[in-house]
Amino acid sequence: MNTKSRLLELKNKERDLRIQLILDAAKRVFLRKSYENISMKEIADEAGISISTIYTYFPGQESLFVE
Repeated sequence: MNTKSRLLELKNKERDLRIQLILDAAKRVFLRKSYENISMKEIADEAGISISTIYTYFPGQESLFVE
């Protein structure tokens, strides 16, 4: 495996881990509160990431909830 392929593989794994981190945090928050009472900031805080990072992977709260 060449260097470019290895770097791409690592980047994809990092992306997958971030998505899973967001989904896990969202699940915890959605279990504690109703959908209408949750903000993306709460999910970001739970995940320990910025709100903009969530929006990189999910266009909004609804898409995150559905996922």
